[in-house]
Amino acid sequence: MVESAFTERLGEVLDHAGLMYWEVDRDFRVTWANETFKRRFGDPVGHVCYLQMGCSDSLCPECPIEKVFEGAQDASAELVRRDLEGREVWVQHTAVPVKDDAGQLIGARGFIVDITDRKRIEQALRESEQALRNLIEQVPDTIFTLDREGRFVFANAEMEKFLGYPVRRILETSLRDHTLPEYQPLLDEMMRLKPETIWDEEIGLRDVQGNEKFARIRCTGLFDEEGNLLELGGVMRDRTVRRALEEELRGSRGALVEKIKIIDELYEHIVQSGKFKAIEQHTAEVAHELRQPLAIVGGFARRLVKQLNHRGESDRDRQQQYLDIIITEVQRLERILDRLIDYTERGSVYLQRVNPNDLIDYILQITSGRVQ
Repeated sequence: MVESAFTERLGEVLDHAGLMYWEVDRDFRVTWANETFKRRFGDPVGHVCYLQMGCSDSLCPECPIEKVFEGAQDASAELVRRDLEGREVWVQHTAVPVKDDAGQLIGARGFIVDITDRKRIEQALRESEQALRNLIEQVPDTIFTLDREGRFVFANAEMEKFLGYPVRRILETSLRDHTLPEYQPLLDEMMRLKPETIWDEEIGLRDVQGNEKFARIRCTGLFDEEGNLLELGGVMRDRTVRRALEEELRGSRGALVEKIKIIDELYEHIVQSGKFKAIEQHTAEVAHELRQPLAIVGGFARRLVKQLNHRGESDRDRQQQYLDIIITEVQRLERILDRLIDYTERGSVYLQRVNPNDLIDYILQITSGRVQ
């Protein structure tokens, strides 16, 4: 192709813009290149383009110039090339046809943009996204994203383990579709979340088999400049087992309290039964101890009666001996009764209004025999 003023002006404009530009004839031979191109890849004029840029004996794969020669009005491809210093460079090569005054295709113009930095950023972004995805998939909690209508737009593999649905099926539903009716008012609150706030609640859900599940959800929202909710992102932690254990613990605590009450009642019964047994044993001992002094008292009392009824001279010394024995045995009986009263004495006192004079008279009457 013959250089033209248009080519010169276009090349200068693209030089100022830092873009590379060249022209190629139908034989893929370079006929013109601007200074930016030459500084980066050397002077290609007079050389076959794929030998100059592709360092190959054949056309480059996805070559945009070839596509233009095949009839495309424009073609573009991202290619890897090496610059004058041997560094690998990513370029976006766009080609358009060049025609003569008769409209015949006589070559192609190529516009080349260095996209190395962009490709590096894209690669870093892909690696970062992959690392993030790996991390998300390894987290033992369910991570999810909802749109402004509460529909799932993302869920990691833990969601499938939690609810039993394939993730692709989860993405066709909303969180409300899986929430138990009594917890759905909480979802209404979640969808009214304000900027810079965190929603943290426990809700009940139903899995693919119809079983009730419980999850603690902690999420926050993404909002536009006007404060309108765009989406919600959060973490869902399975609380089903913990909730069951808490319920079991509450039930066990109640059962334990009831068992303690039963034990207390049994203990009281045992105490009472033991007391009654002790009273029974003690009563038998008292009866045994009372029998002997009563027999003695009765015997000597009968002897005294015989002597008093005897018309002959009485033996006062022997009568006095009998009386001393009777008094001793009576005192013994009193001691036995005192011990019995002390054992059976109640701890509580029954209070009653009485006339003190009547009480004193009563006490004097029952104790007159002991007063000497």
